[in-house]
Amino acid sequence: MEIRSPRNESELTAVFELCAAAFPGVPREYFVRSVRNDPDWQPWQTRILLEGGVVVSTVQVFHREVAFAGRWVPCAGIGNVATHPAFRHRGYASALMRDCLQLCRQKGYALSLLFTGIPRFYRRFGYRTLPTVRNWLASEGSAKTEPRVREVCAGDWASVRALHEMDGVGRPVVVRRDLRRWELLDRSAISNCPRWLVHGGPDGVEGYLRLDVLDGQWTITEYVAPDAYTLSAMVQEALRQSGERELVVDSLDPGGMLSGTGLLKRRIRIEELMIAIVDEEALVDAAGFSSAHDLDGYIEFLAKTGVDMWRTDFF
Repeated sequence: MEIRSPRNESELTAVFELCAAAFPGVPREYFVRSVRNDPDWQPWQTRILLEGGVVVSTVQVFHREVAFAGRWVPCAGIGNVATHPAFRHRGYASALMRDCLQLCRQKGYALSLLFTGIPRFYRRFGYRTLPTVRNWLASEGSAKTEPRVREVCAGDWASVRALHEMDGVGRPVVVRRDLRRWELLDRSAISNCPRWLVHGGPDGVEGYLRLDVLDGQWTITEYVAPDAYTLSAMVQEALRQSGERELVVDSLDPGGMLSGTGLLKRRIRIEELMIAIVDEEALVDAAGFSSAHDLDGYIEFLAKTGVDMWRTDFF
């Protein structure tokens, strides 16, 4: 058994084939894009386990900065954890996870996040569940046309980026985007037909909303708004343009904004996001806590209240 990073294009291609075999419902191209479209990807971030010279298991690290306790903190996103079906139940994925987290610590990461449907497996490596909240929004009768809501134009992007930066740092675990990530966003694996709406006029843009088709249904994948009125106007226009009876958005409800729109019909708690401390001392310092006890208390608070992460920033 050998654990290392791919040494050539052939081994990287083997990783894509392995992931496609391990997740038969996911197109191979999804895994290709997770590497090719990631502006921060470096060879060390893809780890492989070889048996007899054959790539049989893999894990990928995604470099991100996430909002944590009101600061932007470097984070190791973990994804594409896969073992070929013929080589499962031999401890390969566990060996790779231990190797990966040790390497992340050496690279200076203090925090790690991942999405999973098998939380029990990841708890053994120190991960804890952080819930997210899924909301269903629907209008009574026909959705109204809102004159101050329009599709984004070239002159709006600086304002949209500034709104995201300002709003995101206050939403736990929202991912920070530099200009490269903004430019790549519409080519990500999340959707092939995004639509951006903004609320504003000659005096500027006050809010924005992104609409995507996910699994055949129009979905709000992110939004920023200063108040319930602005958010309601954008959601009404999104309902009108999509033709849907209701739209889903994964978000907490800061200040009761979603409830204040009058469009919120129901919500559920989703438990698929997990967090692990990779380097406690470094995280205490990076997030500005006075002690490890305070850090642990903050994570316990998040585990009770929930967190935000836009689907457009999934690892």
